[in-house]
Amino acid sequence: MQKIAKGTCLLLVLLGPSLTGWAQQHHTPRGALWRALVLPGWGQVYNHDYWKLPLVYGALGGSISATVYYHHWYTEYRRAYLYAAYLQTTPHPYASYRSTYEALGALPASILRQQRDRLRRNRDLAIMSIGVAYGLSILDAYVSAHLLDFDVSPDLSLSLYPGIRTLTARLMW
Repeated sequence: MQKIAKGTCLLLVLLGPSLTGWAQQHHTPRGALWRALVLPGWGQVYNHDYWKLPLVYGALGGSISATVYYHHWYTEYRRAYLYAAYLQTTPHPYASYRSTYEALGALPASILRQQRDRLRRNRDLAIMSIGVAYGLSILDAYVSAHLLDFDVSPDLSLSLYPGIRTLTARLMW
């Protein structure tokens, strides 16, 4: 997994154009948007916001790992619930799930159902968090590309000149 992450970061660095000469004149927010849509983090590299890459991949990696974790435990509790719900049936339709049922402590079906539903809800929320993290990385790349040439020099000032019936303001940069 680390080799894939390192390879992806190297690919992003190589594919991200430098902002000198031709690339600086043709650097567009649309270019950042499309790059961010194709590969998470590519828009940030295009904008030279390299420090944001760990944030993008941390959010996506955390969301994906939470999804895998909750899905694993959801399937375990679902199997145990199916076994417990049909304990009185003969022949038992879910006899192959007995080991899972016993490994989870042979809990009553109602508790297994509550736990299964809680895990399914958490898994679904984790899946939504993947979409939110991906969408925020796209939005960040697009907004950062718009603000790339925004002047934040220290000589910004605002002067107010009060008059008899007017207030005049002058913004200098």
